[in-house]
Amino acid sequence: MLRSFFTWLLVISSAALVAACCGSVACTCQDAYADAVVFRFNLDPSSANRFQPAQVDSVVLTRYLVTSDSAKSTPDKVRLYRPVVNAGDSILLNNNAPFLQTGTRKLNSYRYDIYLPRTKAIYHVRNINLDGDFDDVNGCCTCYRNKKKTLVFQGKPYDLTDATGKNLLNPIVITP
Repeated sequence: MLRSFFTWLLVISSAALVAACCGSVACTCQDAYADAVVFRFNLDPSSANRFQPAQVDSVVLTRYLVTSDSAKSTPDKVRLYRPVVNAGDSILLNNNAPFLQTGTRKLNSYRYDIYLPRTKAIYHVRNINLDGDFDDVNGCCTCYRNKKKTLVFQGKPYDLTDATGKNLLNPIVITP
């Protein structure tokens, strides 16, 4: 009976010590954009191959489910209206932005089209491959790290993996 009491006392005190340790640690994982893909329109005035701000003030994003029965699924569309002063802002594709996440599907469950209504240009994002894992940073925090992020944009392969392992974003610059 006494042995059982000491066993429970040891278990409870150990749990309290671990909880106190982890309760005082702030988790700053910075993994919200680990799988995100960023696109930026070339508006550089010194570039001959650039967009005018008015050409990119409206952008339509369409996502299509990539499955064997994708012909049966309805594509999702989002129209982004941007004032000319914000035309240089990036377009972020993430697991839950600008489209809502459906179940456990991530960015790589879809293919995307970026359509510019003013120029009638369509840009294709295909074959998104994501590979990540959870790292135990300090014994109390578990953070997601993207280890591989590749895609095909307009038929050209891109490796957007952050070599530093800090989940930094590497934008793709879109030109006309």
